[in-house]
Amino acid sequence: GTLGIRGMVMVNGMGVYVTEVQLKSPAYHGGVRVADVIDSIDGNKIRSMKDLSLCLSTHERGDRITVGLCRSGSGKQKKKSVKGELK
Repeated sequence: GTLGIRGMVMVNGMGVYVTEVQLKSPAYHGGVRVADVIDSIDGNKIRSMKDLSLCLSTHERGDRITVGLCRSGSGKQKKKSVKGELK
């Protein structure tokens, strides 16, 4: 399954910084936005694009997943979970 994002590894290795969210993708419908940092999928730590790819490879199209992320706003960073169905 695919999530529908492009990203890059955070310098501190604490997740994947989202640089693009494809329109109408599972990430888009689930609420993932550009500049979010994905740090887990279904409770599994994500530290790199490789971790993200490996985790997604264990899922099939139609599977529902929970994405843990950090979002910055108003000078604060907050943890958030979003759910999506892979395509």
